[in-house]
Amino acid sequence: MNYGITEQDIDHINAKLHKQKEFLRNFVLEINGKEFSLLTNTPSANINPQKYFSECNNRVNALFTHANTLGFVPVFLTITLPSEFHPSSTSYNEADPRQGAKHLSHLWREFLDRDIFRRMQKKTGKKMIYFRTYEPHKSGVPHLHAMIFLPKNYVLPVKRVFEKNFGNVQKQYKYT
Repeated sequence: MNYGITEQDIDHINAKLHKQKEFLRNFVLEINGKEFSLLTNTPSANINPQKYFSECNNRVNALFTHANTLGFVPVFLTITLPSEFHPSSTSYNEADPRQGAKHLSHLWREFLDRDIFRRMQKKTGKKMIYFRTYEPHKSGVPHLHAMIFLPKNYVLPVKRVFEKNFGNVQKQYKYT
């Protein structure tokens, strides 16, 4: 069993995905004399992972390119939930991953609401650029990864704000 998901659950989900994929593959539309299956026009990560992966890569590359043209530098951040969200903790409150993701979103919004970002925008006329994602630990508890892009002279002030909000971040903060 993997975080409450049994082998039967996995088999059921895989069978359902297989049926959905076959339906989309066999549902063909004719547009201007050309035939298209719905599968080739579905952006879902589960139904058409190659297309989804390509789209994600394209978006990330576009953000990197745009940030580079502005002279911004990338900074990688990780935010981990407090111990009460982790089952191995003595203060564990049996929070589910959705509660953890909501709490991470709250922490992220609080971080973005810091004065340093308003001052940066006022002084440079540019907003910070970022993308973020959640990733589960083996226990299912999520943590947040973010790639932010900033003017180089704002990296250390933002690092200080990040440390103030999230504690010692030697392993969580990396200037690249």
